[in-house]
Amino acid sequence: MKHRWFLLTIIIFLMVVGCDVKNNDTATQDASIIKESNPNLLASTEPNNSVQIGETKEQVSDISAIINKLLDVNHKYSALEGKIIITFEATGEKELVELVIEQPSRFYVKHILDSKTPDRFEESINDGTNVQIKGSDGEISQLSPANNRVLLPIGGVNELLNPGMFIYDAISNGQTTLKGGEKLLDRDSTVIVINRKVGKEKGNKLTIWFDNQAGIILKIVSSDGDNPLQTIAFDQIKFTDKANEEKFKNIK
Repeated sequence: MKHRWFLLTIIIFLMVVGCDVKNNDTATQDASIIKESNPNLLASTEPNNSVQIGETKEQVSDISAIINKLLDVNHKYSALEGKIIITFEATGEKELVELVIEQPSRFYVKHILDSKTPDRFEESINDGTNVQIKGSDGEISQLSPANNRVLLPIGGVNELLNPGMFIYDAISNGQTTLKGGEKLLDRDSTVIVINRKVGKEKGNKLTIWFDNQAGIILKIVSSDGDNPLQTIAFDQIKFTDKANEEKFKNIK
């Protein structure tokens, strides 16, 4: 399977899901962050910025303030619709993930395994009670839903929707640089770079764009130095108060 990070993110999720968010203030005291740009760039232009990732210079300087925001993304928005593109930079191959999410746990996700063959896909629905998965072979299986969490069984994009699954471990085991604020898909985002000590195959640098309001990751690039290896990024995203009920009907 192409998604090198999928199994890792599931393992990390199982490790962190039981953690109390409040305890992360002390757990991250030693995490280092280097400020390279004006922290004021992170300030949202929206009137109520109480859920921003970096609200003040002091909070931006403390990486635990960022982590705590990311661990609580399920309470930051009601519903979203979007399309994510996964690009394997060496070959140019692309996978597509279309999704609809309604908090706290309902979702519809369609995973197109190769953008050149859009008719070959797998899909999954969580109606709040049961999870159905229809493979690319047409076979349908069922799973029990995760406990009050949007955890997609297909697609390999859980790190975008649940940054807490891996971000604390990544920051704790690497050197984190705050790059500043940037607009992405007309959303205010915070950009950080994490240099880490891992093999070249996995990429020793992560560049991450966090949505300031929703807390999710809009884009993540894994690189070997300045050579990008894999990009996972929203191509379209829309936040709404309520998701389309038609998306949560049983798969046929």
